[in-house]
Amino acid sequence: MNEENSLLTGAVRPALLRYALPIILSMVATQFYAVADTMIIGLRLDADALAAVSNASTVLMIFLFISGGMELGGGLLVAAGKPTATKHEMTELLYNLLFVDEIIALLTTAVGFVTLPALLRLINTPAEILDTAVLYGRIYLMGLPFLMPYDLSKECVMGCGDSKTPLKVIVATSVMNIVLDLVLVGPFGVAGAAAATAAAQVAGAVYMVAFLRRTQMDAAFSPRMLKARYARDIFRLSAPNSVQQASGTIITTVKQGLLGGLGVEAIAGFSCAGKLSSLLMMPVFGFVQSTVFFIAQNTAALQPGRVKEGLREGRRILLVYSLGVVAVCIGLRGPLLRLFTTDPAAASYGCTMLAFESVTYLFVAQKHLFEARLRGAQKMGLDAPDGRTIFEAAAVGDARTQAVLNHWINEIAQGLAGLVHIFNPQLILIGGGVSAQQALLIDPLAEKVRASVMPAFAEGLEVKAAALQNDAGLVGAVYYFREMHER
Repeated sequence: MNEENSLLTGAVRPALLRYALPIILSMVATQFYAVADTMIIGLRLDADALAAVSNASTVLMIFLFISGGMELGGGLLVAAGKPTATKHEMTELLYNLLFVDEIIALLTTAVGFVTLPALLRLINTPAEILDTAVLYGRIYLMGLPFLMPYDLSKECVMGCGDSKTPLKVIVATSVMNIVLDLVLVGPFGVAGAAAATAAAQVAGAVYMVAFLRRTQMDAAFSPRMLKARYARDIFRLSAPNSVQQASGTIITTVKQGLLGGLGVEAIAGFSCAGKLSSLLMMPVFGFVQSTVFFIAQNTAALQPGRVKEGLREGRRILLVYSLGVVAVCIGLRGPLLRLFTTDPAAASYGCTMLAFESVTYLFVAQKHLFEARLRGAQKMGLDAPDGRTIFEAAAVGDARTQAVLNHWINEIAQGLAGLVHIFNPQLILIGGGVSAQQALLIDPLAEKVRASVMPAFAEGLEVKAAALQNDAGLVGAVYYFREMHER
């Protein structure tokens, strides 16, 4: 059984964990090389360099939350469309995603280059580390036009059901980044660390985009593939994710600004603690991201019971893990912080942060799972306000809606075929509001039912819309009232 189908069938907990493990390891590996950057800079340079990188990274997050929104929105679009989209439809969607993503990346890079010094001053970056922070930030931004398609293509591949390939690529680029850090940080300082990260991003982007083209697309890019409806879907899903991520970025930025008044030791210590806590929480974020794809695919496949079971399992798994993280952060905070810095003042600040902030992780894990439910089930373009809207979309040729409708009709036909073999009726009446959809529902359903039963049962069998259609309930209520009144 391939990974993609395992999300839709079989026991829920093993399916979730099998699919989530490579995503979790991918996120841990990604965060690990951010932690490795911090460790190498903290141990090979000094607290000033560590504080400069910390402040620059905080400002860079203002731009990276845009990348995160595109990444999550794009992956969700792909996961929602994968069960029903044709190869050509998936090709068009992926090209539109990559095109919009790269335009945003270039604009974001330009804005970042211009505004970086002012933003660093805004968060009270000490004057003695300002130039170093600007240098690190601008070199890092040079890799952003590669980082954004790299992250997006990873999410798209995972949305298609392959969570192992992104893991392998992330491990390779993480090792590359760490090796380059060890080579470049000594002679070039923080500039070497930023260049190492940018180089790893370029390598990752080239490989992942090529892999996506080879495995999920059936045609070369053509400008005719760019369509407004894809852009609308992209922004509709990406914008809420970007705003949601921005809330955390704003909190971090405000906190970093307040730390500026405490000195570089406080900035350095809190940076080390933040990187460590992020690393420990990556399994939560990885599991939640896999849950988004699980919900999206099972919602598209019309399996709400499986979605509910997945959420129940997710709550239990995250509760157990987050309790373990709290225990580690409180019990081992001293030894863990000494892995990052030999400065006792910086380590003391970091220990304080870990001890108090870790308690909130229990609530953070459940909050992210709740958001996964919303993103997976309600933010994927299938949350139409009523059935009429779904049929209207199918009538004008929306391919994804037509595919979901066909899947639903197939399931109804299989159920009716079983009843036909038991009762051998000559007439099946379909009532309710949907019975008004003769061409989109009644006709194809009749055809599929007759094709699904044995020839002897199909002979003379009719499937028709009830004469009263959606008025049947109203007429029945009036009839019942009259009968009761006349008595």
